[in-house]
Amino acid sequence: MISFVAVLAAAAAATGAPQSTATVSPPVKSVDVPASGFAAPPTKQEAAGNPNETICRRTVNTGTRFAVKDCRTRAEWNQLAVDSRQATHDMTDRQGGLSNGR
Repeated sequence: MISFVAVLAAAAAATGAPQSTATVSPPVKSVDVPASGFAAPPTKQEAAGNPNETICRRTVNTGTRFAVKDCRTRAEWNQLAVDSRQATHDMTDRQGGLSNGR
């Protein structure tokens, strides 16, 4: 499969148009998420990387075989993890903590 950029470059070369300089995006890292749909929290090494690096994760929703690809920057994934932890903490505080079945 020929990429769009290659086709565009070939068309520009054929017409004699000057080639423009394009910005190169950072590499994309793909992470598979277990069938539960919840990704493991980032490790210290992952969290310490380039905050602008794009990371794509695939999540599988219950009732379908198809994974959904979600791409965000490392900073956005880290913020999402912090927000999720805070929401969980807030919900357990509102309920009076975890009950022992009494």
